Amino acid sequence: GMAFEKYSECLNILKKCHGPIHLEVSNVLVNMATAHDNRNRPEMSLKCLEEALQIQRLRFGSLGECEQLAFTLEKMGDYAKKIDDVKRAENFYERALHIRHNLDQRNVVVANIFEKIGDLMVIITSYEEAMNRFYNALEIKKKKLGMDHIDVATLLFKVSTVKYLLKDYDGSMEITEKALCIRIAQFGCYHTCVAEVHGLKGKVELDRGNFLDGLQHFQESLRIYQLLKAQIKVADTMQLIGEIYKKQKKNEMAIDCYEESIRVRRAERFSGDLILADYLILLGNLKNNMEKYDSALINYEEALKIRSKIFGNSDDRVAAVMKNIAYLEFRRKRKISFFSHFFAKKIQNSK
Repeated sequence: GMAFEKYSECLNILKKCHGPIHLEVSNVLVNMATAHDNRNRPEMSLKCLEEALQIQRLRFGSLGECEQLAFTLEKMGDYAKKIDDVKRAENFYERALHIRHNLDQRNVVVANIFEKIGDLMVIITSYEEAMNRFYNALEIKKKKLGMDHIDVATLLFKVSTVKYLLKDYDGSMEITEKALCIRIAQFGCYHTCVAEVHGLKGKVELDRGNFLDGLQHFQESLRIYQLLKAQIKVADTMQLIGEIYKKQKKNEMAIDCYEESIRVRRAERFSGDLILADYLILLGNLKNNMEKYDSALINYEEALKIRSKIFGNSDDRVAAVMKNIAYLEFRRKRKISFFSHFFAKKIQNSK
């Protein structure tokens, strides 16, 4: 677009006037990175910042451990994360953190980097490491922002989520309660942040086998999301309520929830996404177990179509759906074979 043409012209002029490693060249590259990010092109943002970082290193020389470098490295981590390059993102964040530590900084900016590394550790399922990083961030933010700050509640929620993933259910519930108190005090009872906490509590109770308590939390979460018209969250919560009904062997109620979840997701134009495919497979599995083969097959085939479109036909996730369809056909034929044999024997005996 026009903006990028102007940036390119500006770069060429600056390079001619001041040389290719002038700090103004670096500053324009940083601005270009932001412009690319606004257009959802994080890989281009990363390329701009890589060039900017090289200039900054050369210009700052022995002052290599400076705040500008730390800022650039942190932004590079953000863009690397956006393109799912977790390893590089972690490397950039760690380097930014190292510089800020050497500058003797223990501020909110440092806490934010700890938190970002923690988020990465959750992605790669290094939960213990994630928790350590979140606690590092929490220690700083409690001191700098106060115990009742909303950023503290966010970190508490992240810690409680990791504890849930580590199956430390008591620890998760204890910390979740603290996060809930802060969020209600800050936002009131009807906010997505509050609904999110009820959702986590519901998951803990579901895993513990406390289905009634879990259902209560999910229903509270659903009520808030419905009031706020947060439809995708409504769909996800309906799915979890369906999961509880399935555990309780209330299969028809579970099917109703799953189907409503899928309907809401489709209505929000998420008709071709991976989460919808996952939901269709769960619904198909339940119907398959209930011997509703024709209906289950429709769900599997739609899920197969979505996954094939996204991953291509030679992917494990596509093969997994095909395996489900094959198992369905096997069960259906076995049932037909059984009844054919049963009636044939009955006719023979009646002769």
